[in-house]
Amino acid sequence: MRLLAYVFSVTFVMLTGFWANYENVKTLEVSQSIKKTQAEMSDVKETLNVLTVEWAYLNRPERLQNLANLNYKSLGLLPISSNQMKSISSIDFEAIRVSLK
Repeated sequence: MRLLAYVFSVTFVMLTGFWANYENVKTLEVSQSIKKTQAEMSDVKETLNVLTVEWAYLNRPERLQNLANLNYKSLGLLPISSNQMKSISSIDFEAIRVSLK
């Protein structure tokens, strides 16, 4: 009976060791995956920051005004006047709703 208890105890300890090692390997894999994802997120954030700065640079009001002035005739641009505006009450929202369906 004592021999059976020793065999059971040794088997239990070995199985517990294998299980602990398996869980450790899984944890390391997940940790590496998290580090990789964080590095990708950092790269995407940096790219987004660069694109945001470029967008702000390209849409500076003085730059857009210069482009409009340079291409005024070729684009057929006209100054905006108040008679081009309508009141909100003149808009037929029902027709718009129907056309969107």
